[in-house]
This record gives sequence, C-alpha cells and structure tokens, in this order.
Amino acid sequence: MKQAVIFDFNGTLFFDTCFHKEAVYRDICNNHPDKVHLTAGAVKLFQDLKERQIPYTLATASIKDNMDFDFRTFHLEQWFEREMCVYDDGTYANKGEMQVEAARGLGTTLSECIVIEDSISAISYAKENNAGKVIGIGIDSVHPELIRTGAAHCIRDFTEFDFEWLRN
Repeated sequence: MKQAVIFDFNGTLFFDTCFHKEAVYRDICNNHPDKVHLTAGAVKLFQDLKERQIPYTLATASIKDNMDFDFRTFHLEQWFEREMCVYDDGTYANKGEMQVEAARGLGTTLSECIVIEDSISAISYAKENNAGKVIGIGIDSVHPELIRTGAAHCIRDFTEFDFEWLRN
C-alpha cells in the first residue's frame, strides 16, 4: 500500500499562532495580508506529492467557518479536495479521531500515513493511533519537545521535508 500524508493546517501550513480567536482571527488575517501565506515550501511539496501520486489531505481542528475562510484565502482547492478534508464539525472526540478519519478518506490506515503536526497533543494522538510516521513542525526551540512527544523528525518549514520518510 502506498503511503499518504495528512497535514494539519493552523500552525503547520499557516503559521498563525499570533492570530487565534475564531472570528477575530479571520478579521486579523484580513487586516494583515502581508503575513497571510502558506508556510515556505508547502506549494512545492503539494506539487511533488501530486506528481508522485502520493495521496494527501487535511485534518484540522478548525471549525467550518475557519475552514471555509482558509480555502478562500489560500485557494486550497488547487491542492485539496474540500470534501476529503476533515475539520471540527463536532463529531470527533479529539484530533486523533480526525487523523484516523482523514486516513480512511484517503483509502488507507493511519499506520500508512505521515502525519505532520505542530501540536504536542495532536502528535501524541498520532502516536497513540499508530501513525506510520509523525513529523513535527515549528521553530527550533520546540523541536526537542515535539521529539519527546513522538515526532520522528522535526522541520522548520516544508523546504526541509524529506521524501525518504515516505519509504519507511
């Protein structure tokens, strides 16, 4: 079975920690367009994954309004099938269930997926649910904690993604 990739969005594909407060978050983003862009290397990684026919999707704890906002703002429909993306619609107990559902939507199991996360709790859930590999993303100072939590590797942005990780 071919491996797949599950991306978190907030704090991963978009470094937005400084903006969070739901509706206020969207207003702040709209007022700071110079800071509203995908993480370095993300678009190239999406292109490479498509070229290699490696399935991928989003599993985000964002609510529907934020997911809709993100699709509009970042034109995510270029890279993601909206109906395949998993978001917080109130039916999941935690991020781990979202990751498992995202893998199922890709036609695989979480054990066949690389999960890319910035959150300690989401990394813990991925490990508990036997994700094939967990990649932590964030600034260097958080890398040791992400590794202790269960990330196999840590990156600062997607220019550091290594396709060898897909080979197990």
